[in-house]
Amino acid sequence: MCLDNTDLTGCAYGEKLYMLDCPRYSEASLTAYHAFALKMTNPRDEAGVREVFSARSAVPDSGRLHLSQLSAAMAAAIKALNAKIRSNPYTDYLCSTHFWGPASNFGIPLAAVMDTQKDPEIISGSMTLALTGYSATFMRYAMAVTPVNYLLFGCHFVNFGAQVTQGYRYLNYWNFGGKELQDKAKSEASNIAGQAKAAAHKVEDKAKEVASKISIFHINFSKSRSCPAAGELLDVLGSVPADQQPIGASEPNTISSSWTKELISLHRHLITTESISGNEYDVGKWLSKYLKDDDWTIETQKVNNDSSRLNILAYPGKVRNPDLLISSHIDTVPPFYPYKIHSNDSETIISGRGSVDAKASVAAQIIATKKLLAEKKLKKDDVALLYVVGEEVHGDGMRAANALELTPKTIIFGEPTEGKLATGHKGMLGFTINAFGKAAHSGYPWLGRSANEVLVKSLSALMQLGLELPKSDKYGSTTINLGKIEGGVAGNVVAQNATAQIAIRIAAGTPDDIGKRVVEVIKEATEEFKLPGHEEEEMFEILFAGKGYGPVDIDHDVEGFGTITVNYGTDIPNLEKLDGQKRYLYGPGSILVAHSDHEAITLTDLKTAVKDYEKLILHSFA
Repeated sequence: MCLDNTDLTGCAYGEKLYMLDCPRYSEASLTAYHAFALKMTNPRDEAGVREVFSARSAVPDSGRLHLSQLSAAMAAAIKALNAKIRSNPYTDYLCSTHFWGPASNFGIPLAAVMDTQKDPEIISGSMTLALTGYSATFMRYAMAVTPVNYLLFGCHFVNFGAQVTQGYRYLNYWNFGGKELQDKAKSEASNIAGQAKAAAHKVEDKAKEVASKISIFHINFSKSRSCPAAGELLDVLGSVPADQQPIGASEPNTISSSWTKELISLHRHLITTESISGNEYDVGKWLSKYLKDDDWTIETQKVNNDSSRLNILAYPGKVRNPDLLISSHIDTVPPFYPYKIHSNDSETIISGRGSVDAKASVAAQIIATKKLLAEKKLKKDDVALLYVVGEEVHGDGMRAANALELTPKTIIFGEPTEGKLATGHKGMLGFTINAFGKAAHSGYPWLGRSANEVLVKSLSALMQLGLELPKSDKYGSTTINLGKIEGGVAGNVVAQNATAQIAIRIAAGTPDDIGKRVVEVIKEATEEFKLPGHEEEEMFEILFAGKGYGPVDIDHDVEGFGTITVNYGTDIPNLEKLDGQKRYLYGPGSILVAHSDHEAITLTDLKTAVKDYEKLILHSFA
């Protein structure tokens, strides 16, 4: 409805704006609105406002107001309000971009300050560097503009400080040992908490059962194997003095809390340092420093003249070529899985890539050796450690180690054998088949030759050959694995190239004989693909990864160990054997979980391996 003069003069400012929705107004209403505009404006602008409202003299006698005149009145009111605001320096500043620009940007430094309380592992180094430069630039800009924008300077000063803090945390975490310290703290806390939780329930039940009969320090733990987590907790924490140990608490395969802590720490560091074959430098560098800090002499050997791939020879005394050599490999298969440790009601479980194959062996071997040296059961000049790269890919590290000219009387190799002595393992022959075709449009396949078809025919012949290869009572059947197959570029193109990587596990016979049969059957299978006029053209090539080796028999003449025959290959045949030299293969964990996404080992098996390696070391000098 239309407001009369009385309605207008008695309403609030918000109600005056409501008049915009009314299509018609009386001249009296317009006059009142004119008065309101004059009241809100700066006196300097009164003439301008009066000029705008002079149009009211043109209003018809009917009292009706044109919409254009109403718009002009509204514009004048807004102009008056803006002038009122701008006339006050404080409200003028609060309504300016000088204020709202930096105010809206304060979300960035506030978020950065909050991020300083988060895990440094999630910090982006590149983003932190970019934001540091960004705030440094705008601090300078804030002081260069006129007038100086102190609020903008403060915003970026806070962000600059937060980003510099984040940069320090990033460098400390990734480059100055912060990650290792944090991982160590997390691991130890998780380990102790998990063991404590599992042990608490067991110990509580046991305590209630015997509390009314005997003193807590005379509890009979003869059945402690039913509660391994409790045993681990006491072992790790070492909370009970030696002269107050419960009857039966001492087990032949346990080690003290200090050695257990070092074992867990060493094993964790080896796993958390990724060392997929070809990328072993970091773990080798860390392991070298670890042993060097204990006054071991360290020699490194380049493999294939590559300074990023180093074998490690370490010895605690002055003799680099002693009678006993202990060895394993520090590389792993892909992909990398991070270190994890947790406890259930009965066991502590450690997982991650290499947790079994073969960093469990490396950790247990080192702790067993250091323990015997500390107990004076082993002389410093009696032992050396050799840790090689590349075992998972053709054993180039161990083959290079032949140049070290080591001549030990006994070698103890470490691989997962389920805590048993291996009596032997199958031989190995690895090779790659490259098939060659002729590209053509898939709609006219007779104009070309498919390398994929050549390869498939070759592989089919190989699988048939597998049924005919020699067997043995000890190692079973010779097996063929088609490990990796690739071919072609697109579905509508006849494939010009195709390739396959093959591994044969040899149970009997020689790699030379089997290699010859491989070439023969592939040649026969691909004869049909020869094109007229191209009979001499090569359709395939076979690239053998080294000479390969036949089945390997291993010494196992140590009492107190179970025995096992394994189907996988090791570095044993890659190191030249001397006459009369003893070679043993032992390690904790199962090969059945190695190379999988659930690779894991129990703490009990890891500790048992330390004691078993001690037995093997002492046996070599018996």
